[in-house]
Amino acid sequence: LKKRVVVAAVGFDELMMTMLYWRKPSMVPNFVKRVRDRVVSEALLMAHAITLKDFFLQPVAQRKRKEINMALASRMEFFRWSNSDANFTRRKHTVGKLRKMAKERAHRSAIYRNLKVVAPERRGAVE
Repeated sequence: LKKRVVVAAVGFDELMMTMLYWRKPSMVPNFVKRVRDRVVSEALLMAHAITLKDFFLQPVAQRKRKEINMALASRMEFFRWSNSDANFTRRKHTVGKLRKMAKERAHRSAIYRNLKVVAPERRGAVE
Protein backbone atom coordinates (compact mmCIF):
# COMPACT_ATOMS: atom_id res chain seq x y z
CA LEU A 1 0.00 0.00 0.00
CA LYS A 2 1.27 3.40 -0.92
CA LYS A 3 0.91 6.19 1.56
CA ARG A 4 -0.68 9.32 0.22
CA VAL A 5 1.37 12.38 0.86
CA VAL A 6 -0.67 15.50 1.47
CA VAL A 7 1.18 18.77 1.36
CA ALA A 8 -0.64 21.53 3.16
CA ALA A 9 1.09 24.48 1.59
CA VAL A 10 0.12 27.92 0.42
CA GLY A 11 1.84 29.73 -2.39
CA PHE A 12 3.83 32.86 -1.70
CA ASP A 13 1.38 35.05 -3.64
CA GLU A 14 -1.65 33.74 -1.75
CA LEU A 15 0.09 34.25 1.58
CA MET A 16 1.09 37.81 0.78
CA MET A 17 -2.32 38.69 -0.62
CA THR A 18 -4.01 37.29 2.49
CA MET A 19 -1.68 39.23 4.76
CA LEU A 20 -2.16 42.47 2.84
CA TYR A 21 -5.96 42.13 2.44
CA TRP A 22 -6.54 40.77 5.95
CA ARG A 23 -9.58 42.84 6.81
CA LYS A 24 -13.01 41.84 5.56
CA PRO A 25 -13.51 43.59 2.18
CA SER A 26 -16.96 44.89 3.07
CA MET A 27 -15.48 46.74 6.06
CA VAL A 28 -12.87 48.56 3.97
CA PRO A 29 -14.03 51.90 2.49
CA ASN A 30 -14.13 52.09 -1.33
CA PHE A 31 -11.59 54.92 -1.62
CA VAL A 32 -9.14 52.83 0.43
CA LYS A 33 -9.74 49.82 -1.83
CA ARG A 34 -8.84 51.86 -4.94
CA VAL A 35 -5.61 53.14 -3.40
CA ARG A 36 -4.78 49.80 -1.82
CA ASP A 37 -4.69 47.98 -5.17
CA ARG A 38 -1.61 49.94 -6.21
CA VAL A 39 -0.01 49.61 -2.77
CA VAL A 40 -0.69 45.87 -2.55
CA SER A 41 0.91 45.10 -5.90
CA GLU A 42 3.93 47.24 -4.98
CA ALA A 43 4.23 45.55 -1.57
CA LEU A 44 3.99 42.13 -3.24
CA LEU A 45 6.83 43.02 -5.61
CA MET A 46 8.88 44.34 -2.68
CA ALA A 47 8.33 41.09 -0.75
CA HIS A 48 9.53 39.11 -3.79
CA ALA A 49 12.59 41.36 -4.07
CA ILE A 50 13.44 40.91 -0.37
CA THR A 51 13.06 37.13 -0.70
CA LEU A 52 15.41 37.09 -3.70
CA LYS A 53 17.92 39.36 -1.93
CA ASP A 54 17.98 37.03 1.09
CA PHE A 55 18.43 34.03 -1.21
CA PHE A 56 21.39 35.60 -3.01
CA LEU A 57 23.03 36.81 0.22
CA GLN A 58 23.04 33.35 1.82
CA PRO A 59 26.31 32.17 0.16
CA VAL A 60 28.00 35.45 1.12
CA ALA A 61 26.94 35.00 4.74
CA GLN A 62 28.13 31.40 4.76
CA ARG A 63 31.52 32.42 3.36
CA LYS A 64 31.90 35.21 5.93
CA ARG A 65 30.88 32.82 8.73
CA LYS A 66 33.58 30.36 7.61
CA GLU A 67 36.21 33.13 7.56
CA ILE A 68 35.22 34.31 11.04
CA ASN A 69 35.22 30.76 12.41
CA MET A 70 38.70 30.14 10.98
CA ALA A 71 40.00 33.34 12.61
CA LEU A 72 38.37 32.42 15.91
CA ALA A 73 39.77 28.88 15.73
CA SER A 74 43.34 30.16 15.38
CA ARG A 75 42.74 32.59 18.27
CA MET A 76 41.38 29.79 20.47
CA GLU A 77 44.36 27.63 19.56
CA PHE A 78 46.65 30.44 20.72
CA PHE A 79 44.75 30.79 24.01
CA ARG A 80 44.98 27.04 24.64
CA TRP A 81 48.70 27.13 23.93
CA SER A 82 49.25 30.23 26.12
CA ASN A 83 47.50 28.60 29.08
CA SER A 84 49.73 25.54 28.83
CA ASP A 85 53.01 27.39 28.13
CA ALA A 86 54.95 28.04 31.37
CA ASN A 87 56.85 31.11 30.13
CA PHE A 88 53.81 32.84 28.69
CA THR A 89 51.76 32.11 31.81
CA ARG A 90 54.53 33.50 34.03
CA ARG A 91 54.73 36.67 31.88
CA LYS A 92 50.94 37.07 32.01
CA HIS A 93 50.99 36.90 35.81
CA THR A 94 53.90 39.36 35.98
CA VAL A 95 52.11 41.87 33.77
CA GLY A 96 48.96 41.44 35.85
CA LYS A 97 50.91 42.12 39.06
CA LEU A 98 52.52 45.22 37.52
CA ARG A 99 49.14 46.58 36.48
CA LYS A 100 47.67 45.87 39.90
CA MET A 101 50.59 47.63 41.61
CA ALA A 102 50.22 50.63 39.29
CA LYS A 103 46.50 50.80 40.03
CA GLU A 104 47.13 50.69 43.79
CA ARG A 105 49.84 53.37 43.48
CA ALA A 106 47.50 55.59 41.45
CA HIS A 107 44.80 55.10 44.06
CA ARG A 108 47.18 56.27 46.79
CA SER A 109 48.68 59.24 44.95
CA ALA A 110 47.23 61.56 42.28
CA ILE A 111 50.67 61.91 40.63
CA TYR A 112 50.49 58.37 39.25
CA ARG A 113 46.92 58.47 37.92
CA ASN A 114 46.19 58.03 34.20
CA LEU A 115 49.58 56.47 33.51
CA LYS A 116 49.82 53.59 31.09
CA VAL A 117 51.84 50.61 32.31
CA VAL A 118 53.84 48.98 29.57
CA ALA A 119 54.98 45.41 30.11
CA PRO A 120 58.73 44.81 30.08
CA GLU A 121 60.06 43.74 26.71
CA ARG A 122 60.68 40.08 26.19
CA ARG A 123 64.21 39.08 25.38
CA GLY A 124 64.65 37.65 21.92
CA ALA A 125 61.17 38.72 20.82
CA VAL A 126 60.61 38.64 17.08
CA GLU A 127 58.92 41.73 15.67
